[in-house]
Amino acid sequence: MKKYHLNKSFLLLAVMLLSQSAWAIQKIQANPDEAVQIVASMTDANVISITGGSIESVWGTEDKVSLEANVDTGQAIFRPMSNKPFTLFVQSEAGMTYTLSVVPRSDIIGQVILLNEFDQAGETQSQRTHNIIAYKSDIKRLLKQIEQLPGHGIAKLRGFQIKTINKAIPLWVETKILHAHRWTRGSLIIDRYLLTNVSDKVLRVEEREFHNLAKHIRAISLRQLLLKPAETTVLYTFRSAS
Repeated sequence: MKKYHLNKSFLLLAVMLLSQSAWAIQKIQANPDEAVQIVASMTDANVISITGGSIESVWGTEDKVSLEANVDTGQAIFRPMSNKPFTLFVQSEAGMTYTLSVVPRSDIIGQVILLNEFDQAGETQSQRTHNIIAYKSDIKRLLKQIEQLPGHGIAKLRGFQIKTINKAIPLWVETKILHAHRWTRGSLIIDRYLLTNVSDKVLRVEEREFHNLAKHIRAISLRQLLLKPAETTVLYTFRSAS
């Protein structure tokens, strides 16, 4: 599991350089349900910024990028380490996660990636913020209902169809993941996974590391973040059907 840690000094330097250098701008309408392809310079630093918001964290699953971020400015700086394409995940302060498919190029200058998080599909910033808050409240309510019977059966949610899956999901050698159950209501899908530490060391996991379990994931909940060897916890994902 590759994690990128936040670093303040590098980004502050990069932001100062941003005002003094020539940069190319890529304006993108942010959509959490679609991966967006961008190009990035291999010779200069590249900046990711959110219009009308800020970045909470940025991470990738491959060792192909040098990545730094700063919560003070709400931006992130990255530089490809090879000419092979890779994926970056950008989580905004509003709680949305966006997928960037990065194509490195050695013949272009540094790029500024502007993600327009708001005004999507005609929504104003206040309307979209309201929808995000309402969605989070709905998720918390459903999760509370599901967790009322931990270890004592599977909760039945009003209006949802429930299906037993029992399918192993290969992700990391340190873990065993079983896709146990699925609840479906309209376009909302809730998946329940059992996550087991199969290594001989204590394993620390985070919600953001599981966004590639399925497409269109909008929220993730882990019952616990530290797992002893052979210990199992429960993981829930909330996603849209398309």
